[in-house]
Amino acid sequence: MLPGDVAFKLHDTFGFPIDLTVEIAGAAGHDVDMDGFTACMEDQKARARANAKGDAWGSFNDVWVELSDKVAATEFDGYDNDAIEGAKVVAIVRNGESVESAAAGEDVEVVLDRTPFYAEMGGQQGDAGELSAEGVVLTVADTKNHNGLYAHVAHVAEGTLTVGATVTAALDAERRGFLRRNHTATHLLDAALKQVLGEHVSQAGSLVTPEHLRFDFTHFEALSSEQLKAVEDLVNQQIFASKPVVTRVMGIDEAKAAGAVALFGEKYGDVVRVVSVGAEDQPFSRELCGGTHAANTAEIGLFKIISESSTGSNVRRIEAVTSKGALDYMADRLALVDAAAAALKCRVDEVPARVENLQAELRETSNKLKKALTGGSSDAISSAIEGAVELDGYKLVVAELQGLEAADLRNVWDTVHQKVAGPVACVVASVTEKGTPALLAAGSDDAVKAGFHAGNVIKQIAGLVDGRGGGRPNMAQAGGKNAAGIADALAAAKTALGA
Repeated sequence: MLPGDVAFKLHDTFGFPIDLTVEIAGAAGHDVDMDGFTACMEDQKARARANAKGDAWGSFNDVWVELSDKVAATEFDGYDNDAIEGAKVVAIVRNGESVESAAAGEDVEVVLDRTPFYAEMGGQQGDAGELSAEGVVLTVADTKNHNGLYAHVAHVAEGTLTVGATVTAALDAERRGFLRRNHTATHLLDAALKQVLGEHVSQAGSLVTPEHLRFDFTHFEALSSEQLKAVEDLVNQQIFASKPVVTRVMGIDEAKAAGAVALFGEKYGDVVRVVSVGAEDQPFSRELCGGTHAANTAEIGLFKIISESSTGSNVRRIEAVTSKGALDYMADRLALVDAAAAALKCRVDEVPARVENLQAELRETSNKLKKALTGGSSDAISSAIEGAVELDGYKLVVAELQGLEAADLRNVWDTVHQKVAGPVACVVASVTEKGTPALLAAGSDDAVKAGFHAGNVIKQIAGLVDGRGGGRPNMAQAGGKNAAGIADALAAAKTALGA
């Protein structure tokens, strides 16, 4: 028999679910000391209560530990109801302390004996809405789950609420509707990813809000545009097929036998809720899930992927929108296209070609400008040559030029070499389009014979622009991070060369 304290350590230290421990031990022909495990759990609760005293965050947690010993777990009655009457207030928490009443203007967390409000779990955000009674109104912004106690995070807008009172609990049905649609869409997305990428795909996290959904999953590389389209198309096919979303409560073994997908590391009881998309024996999706869902995939309306990215090693993330969120997203995108068409003075379908033509014109203009800046007709280069310094055996041209990239500085050297008769060397710099400095030193063969060494010059001055570089005696280049250091770098080059 596996000792209870060992099973507890697996659970508490390594996050190993007790039901999985029991299952593995059973497969190996061993039992687990559940009495010992339960005793260890109770000891941990007692230590948590003792350690929490006097600590602000601990006090917050401690109040929920104490309430869970006194108050029965909240009965969730929200799968088929948006509102229930006669819900009893069993606890009120204000600033981490249990209180008997809450007056207008106060922010509290209210626990009811039963509620239609779904508490934040499994990535789905908690419900919002209103609690009301005669002369009392509370606006609920969120719902949290504290060890089975559903805490309605609320502001007392009117009257005074007391423990023992009964209220009508009515959630925001429209907001819940968007949550349901997005939650069902995550199930469709999970199943579609498995079909397109393979069965190795496993959910690694999710977030379901009224506005959008986020789904993390295991995969070893970024999805191609073709794969993203295939996933999106599969989800929308299920939406357009108006598949019923079927919910059944069954034993965990029966659910596993039926092929229901379970989240690794999630703890499930002996009886579970199984959500299937489609009424077939082998539906498109079947998962263990306690969240709220659309009754039919047609309610989702439309599914649109808006981004795909990496969140870590072998974990990808897809963000998507459905129903109104998808319509809003598409409307925003169409508005951008309309604005682009208006600015380009063309029809919407002509925008890509018009942009391509403008890009070609821009490249041509840019090339002409660079030729003018680096060619023989450049006033800046001519001015730099006029200011050349006569050194021992060669002329030295030093200049800072505007609007050139690192590669363009080579053309500047070619122009200097062509226009200056005899041995010549240059040290030139520019700020690139990205705002970073670029340096180049170059010399003719005769200048090198006279003692010029481009590589040594660049090594000496690159640090002044927070850069590094080097090269051959006749040519060397460097980049950097500090464009403000260009003047100092050129001055240092002159000093080093004796100019």
